[in-house]
Amino acid sequence: DYEKYLKVAGNEKSKAYGDEVSQILRRRLSRSLEYEGKLVEAELVVRAALLNRLKATGLYSTWAPRVILRFADHLAIQGRFDESKQLIDVAIDVMQKLGFPEGSYRLHSAQMQLAGLEFLAGKTDKALAIYDKIEQTLDKSSEYTRRIVESDKDRLLTYAVAGRQGDVIAHFNKYGASPEGSSFVRGVYRQGALAIATAMAGDTEQAFRKFRDIVPTLTAKKAQPADEAYTVGTAPELRNSVILEAYLALLVKLRGSAEEEKLGVDAVAEAFTVADTARGQLVQKAVSAASARASVDNKELAELVRTEQD
Repeated sequence: DYEKYLKVAGNEKSKAYGDEVSQILRRRLSRSLEYEGKLVEAELVVRAALLNRLKATGLYSTWAPRVILRFADHLAIQGRFDESKQLIDVAIDVMQKLGFPEGSYRLHSAQMQLAGLEFLAGKTDKALAIYDKIEQTLDKSSEYTRRIVESDKDRLLTYAVAGRQGDVIAHFNKYGASPEGSSFVRGVYRQGALAIATAMAGDTEQAFRKFRDIVPTLTAKKAQPADEAYTVGTAPELRNSVILEAYLALLVKLRGSAEEEKLGVDAVAEAFTVADTARGQLVQKAVSAASARASVDNKELAELVRTEQD
């Protein structure tokens, strides 16, 4: 239906509103395809949107950074962090040369994307440096922008993992569990950050309850087309890993303790259940990867598929 809307409504509105409508629809279509697990199709759509934008207005326009950042976000979903960071750097450079103010939402959004990629790549110190730099200019931002920045899922996860649990807990005391405009998935990652922070603050029982609330969502099997299911090392998977590893560490701490008995949980059994579920998902993806290679008749193309999967 959305593809049909893009073809019909997009063409009609473009007559009145110009190329901007087409760009917006393409960006939204790419997100819809991502949610369906159609990463290849999504990349084709967002790549076409970027090329059309550059052709229409060139690089130095207020619209170009939006499409560039959408493309960067898509590449991060695929786990292509280096390519994503290159695009974000370009977008930031364009906005700065166009005179975007330091406290603007668009500039902060790009900087937050960059910090999030550093965190997902395991470079927590670099991520913290970017987040701290952003906070120094938040006094120039609107209340809306400040709230968006402070509620960012990767910022909260970074702080939790880096031992700044006090900042994470203070955030939830200020804004509550579900910041305005947050999606269900983003909310789960924010709750994961709170669970990690609570564990690091020493409240084992409360941390266990928070983990138990979100872990079923993180380990639920998501149906994906076989040609997309081999994609590993993606941004969502890495966020899941950060939270699940913290949960497993908490279960190890609970084993044989009075708190384990009080909570009525078998920490060892729970740990094996979580680990087995996660392992099963990886095995399923490996099987899907093998199927994708087997479906290719051309040997050179099959090897290319294998290299990309690796």
